[in-house]
Amino acid sequence: MIIQSVPLYCIIGSIFFGSFIVIIACIELKNIIQGIITKLLNKFYKTR
Repeated sequence: MIIQSVPLYCIIGSIFFGSFIVIIACIELKNIIQGIITKLLNKFYKTR
């Protein structure tokens, strides 16, 4: 389900702006943030 991968604030934002682009941008942003967190965690565990 694609809905479960979309955070609630994205859905609310898309309702306010009435745009599907908001949801797409939100999913991309979420993926980028997850990538950054993964990289940071990997660095953190390697230094220990």
